[in-house]
Amino acid sequence: MFEASSAIQWEKRGDITFIRFKVDKVTDPLYANQAGKELNTLAERVGGKVILNLSNVKFMSSIGITLLVTLNRNLRARRGHLKVCEVFPLLMGIFSSTGLQSVLDVYPTEAEAIASFRKPPGAPGGAGSP
Repeated sequence: MFEASSAIQWEKRGDITFIRFKVDKVTDPLYANQAGKELNTLAERVGGKVILNLSNVKFMSSIGITLLVTLNRNLRARRGHLKVCEVFPLLMGIFSSTGLQSVLDVYPTEAEAIASFRKPPGAPGGAGSP
């Protein structure tokens, strides 16, 4: 069951934390500020393996992209790993045009993101890969 905060939902299943945004457009500065605080707190609290499922997000401005980059950086600083999955096609276009796709580990489905954590460290897409 997902735990609700004011900006995100999250749950821990085994050793993986799953996160979803509560909105379909991440463009509002007030929402982004709250989501950023909650994501940072979650990164500090759970670290480790995190999957951000974007299936409900249809658009993201630079504010949303900054949230993803910051979450990824905060997790890496704690030896954690972020996998992003189920990205809406328009949003994937934004990821590609901004170069975000080369910074984040992006998977078509949640199942593939989960499987990527099961790969041996050092294998492409594995938990030890950059």
